[in-house]
Amino acid sequence: MDVLIKTDTEKTQVKRPWITVVLDQYSRSLVGYYLDFEPPSSQRVALALRHSIIPKAEPEWPMWGIPSKVRHDHGKDLISQHIQQVKLDLHIGDMPKEKANPKGNSELERFNGTMSEWEKSLPGWVGNSVKTRPENILQTLSLAELE
Repeated sequence: MDVLIKTDTEKTQVKRPWITVVLDQYSRSLVGYYLDFEPPSSQRVALALRHSIIPKAEPEWPMWGIPSKVRHDHGKDLISQHIQQVKLDLHIGDMPKEKANPKGNSELERFNGTMSEWEKSLPGWVGNSVKTRPENILQTLSLAELE
Protein backbone atom coordinates (compact mmCIF):
# COMPACT_ATOMS: atom_id res chain seq x y z
CA MET A 1 0.00 0.00 0.00
CA ASP A 2 1.16 3.58 -0.59
CA VAL A 3 0.67 4.64 3.05
CA LEU A 4 3.24 4.91 5.83
CA ILE A 5 1.87 3.78 9.19
CA LYS A 6 3.24 3.27 12.68
CA THR A 7 4.23 -0.23 13.73
CA ASP A 8 3.07 -1.75 17.01
CA THR A 9 6.58 -2.58 18.18
CA GLU A 10 8.37 -1.13 21.22
CA LYS A 11 10.34 1.20 18.96
CA THR A 12 7.75 3.00 16.90
CA GLN A 13 8.82 2.64 13.30
CA VAL A 14 7.05 3.70 10.16
CA LYS A 15 6.47 1.12 7.42
CA ARG A 16 4.32 0.42 4.39
CA PRO A 17 1.75 -2.32 4.93
CA TRP A 18 0.95 -5.10 2.47
CA ILE A 19 -2.62 -6.15 1.75
CA THR A 20 -3.59 -9.53 0.28
CA VAL A 21 -7.16 -9.59 -1.01
CA VAL A 22 -9.74 -12.17 -2.06
CA LEU A 23 -12.29 -10.81 -4.54
CA ASP A 24 -15.47 -12.41 -5.81
CA GLN A 25 -15.09 -12.32 -9.59
CA TYR A 26 -18.84 -12.22 -10.26
CA SER A 27 -19.84 -9.39 -7.91
CA ARG A 28 -16.35 -7.83 -7.66
CA SER A 29 -16.87 -7.67 -3.91
CA LEU A 30 -14.08 -7.84 -1.40
CA VAL A 31 -14.68 -11.18 0.32
CA GLY A 32 -11.59 -11.31 2.51
CA TYR A 33 -8.19 -9.80 3.11
CA TYR A 34 -5.05 -9.98 5.20
CA LEU A 35 -3.21 -6.81 6.23
CA ASP A 36 0.31 -6.90 7.68
CA PHE A 37 3.86 -5.62 7.26
CA GLU A 38 5.19 -8.89 5.84
CA PRO A 39 5.70 -9.26 2.06
CA PRO A 40 3.58 -11.69 -0.01
CA SER A 41 3.78 -15.36 0.89
CA SER A 42 1.65 -18.50 0.75
CA GLN A 43 0.87 -18.05 4.46
CA ARG A 44 -0.58 -14.58 3.80
CA VAL A 45 -2.64 -15.97 0.91
CA ALA A 46 -3.98 -18.74 3.18
CA LEU A 47 -4.87 -16.20 5.88
CA ALA A 48 -6.70 -13.98 3.36
CA LEU A 49 -8.55 -17.04 2.05
CA ARG A 50 -9.46 -18.01 5.63
CA HIS A 51 -10.85 -14.52 6.23
CA SER A 52 -12.95 -14.84 3.07
CA ILE A 53 -14.40 -18.16 4.27
CA ILE A 54 -15.44 -17.23 7.81
CA PRO A 55 -18.63 -15.28 8.56
CA LYS A 56 -17.94 -11.58 9.24
CA ALA A 57 -18.98 -9.80 12.43
CA GLU A 58 -20.25 -6.81 10.44
CA PRO A 59 -23.85 -7.37 9.21
CA GLU A 60 -23.20 -5.15 6.17
CA TRP A 61 -20.49 -7.62 5.01
CA PRO A 62 -22.51 -10.75 4.19
CA MET A 63 -19.96 -12.44 1.89
CA TRP A 64 -18.40 -15.62 3.23
CA GLY A 65 -18.01 -19.32 2.46
CA ILE A 66 -15.73 -21.75 0.70
CA PRO A 67 -15.35 -20.79 -2.95
CA SER A 68 -15.97 -23.40 -5.63
CA LYS A 69 -12.93 -22.19 -7.61
CA VAL A 70 -10.01 -19.85 -7.10
CA ARG A 71 -8.80 -17.81 -10.06
CA HIS A 72 -5.22 -16.64 -9.67
CA ASP A 73 -2.17 -15.54 -11.58
CA HIS A 74 1.10 -17.48 -11.56
CA GLY A 75 2.75 -15.79 -8.58
CA LYS A 76 5.07 -18.00 -6.54
CA ASP A 77 2.91 -17.62 -3.43
CA LEU A 78 -0.28 -18.56 -5.32
CA ILE A 79 1.01 -21.72 -6.99
CA SER A 80 2.96 -22.98 -3.99
CA GLN A 81 2.51 -26.51 -2.62
CA HIS A 82 1.03 -24.94 0.53
CA ILE A 83 -1.83 -23.23 -1.35
CA GLN A 84 -2.35 -26.26 -3.60
CA GLN A 85 -2.81 -28.38 -0.45
CA VAL A 86 -5.23 -25.83 1.08
CA LYS A 87 -7.34 -25.99 -2.09
CA LEU A 88 -7.28 -29.81 -2.05
CA ASP A 89 -8.27 -29.96 1.61
CA LEU A 90 -11.20 -27.56 1.06
CA HIS A 91 -12.23 -29.05 -2.32
CA ILE A 92 -11.60 -25.75 -4.11
CA GLY A 93 -11.15 -25.95 -7.86
CA ASP A 94 -8.15 -24.36 -9.52
CA MET A 95 -8.64 -21.77 -12.27
CA PRO A 96 -5.30 -20.16 -13.17
CA LYS A 97 -5.30 -17.09 -15.40
CA GLU A 98 -3.74 -17.28 -18.82
CA LYS A 99 -0.11 -16.25 -18.89
CA ALA A 100 0.74 -13.04 -20.76
CA ASN A 101 -2.90 -11.90 -20.90
CA PRO A 102 -3.12 -8.37 -19.42
CA LYS A 103 -6.93 -8.39 -19.54
CA GLY A 104 -6.98 -11.47 -17.29
CA ASN A 105 -6.46 -9.33 -14.19
CA SER A 106 -8.96 -6.56 -14.98
CA GLU A 107 -11.07 -7.06 -11.81
CA LEU A 108 -8.00 -6.91 -9.59
CA GLU A 109 -6.58 -3.90 -11.44
CA ARG A 110 -9.90 -2.08 -10.97
CA PHE A 111 -9.80 -2.86 -7.24
CA ASN A 112 -6.18 -1.65 -7.02
CA GLY A 113 -7.16 1.61 -8.74
CA THR A 114 -10.01 2.14 -6.27
CA MET A 115 -7.67 1.42 -3.34
CA SER A 116 -5.09 3.87 -4.71
CA GLU A 117 -7.69 6.64 -4.87
CA TRP A 118 -8.92 5.86 -1.33
CA GLU A 119 -5.37 5.81 0.05
CA LYS A 120 -4.82 9.43 -1.09
CA SER A 121 -7.25 10.59 1.61
CA LEU A 122 -5.31 8.88 4.42
CA PRO A 123 -2.68 10.50 6.62
CA GLY A 124 0.68 9.00 5.74
CA TRP A 125 -0.06 8.67 2.00
CA VAL A 126 3.22 8.72 0.08
CA GLY A 127 2.09 7.98 -3.47
CA ASN A 128 3.60 5.32 -5.68
CA SER A 129 6.47 7.48 -6.97
CA VAL A 130 8.75 10.23 -5.71
CA LYS A 131 7.19 12.65 -8.24
CA THR A 132 3.70 12.31 -6.71
CA ARG A 133 4.88 12.26 -3.07
CA PRO A 134 3.51 15.06 -0.89
CA GLU A 135 5.99 17.31 0.94
CA ASN A 136 4.63 16.80 4.46
CA ILE A 137 3.74 13.24 5.35
CA LEU A 138 1.96 12.57 8.64
CA GLN A 139 2.35 8.99 9.87
CA THR A 140 -0.43 8.94 12.44
CA LEU A 141 -2.26 5.69 11.72
CA SER A 142 -1.51 2.34 13.32
CA LEU A 143 -2.17 -0.96 11.55
CA ALA A 144 -5.36 -1.47 13.58
CA GLU A 145 -6.62 2.02 12.68
CA LEU A 146 -5.87 1.43 9.00
CA GLU A 147 -7.74 -1.86 9.11
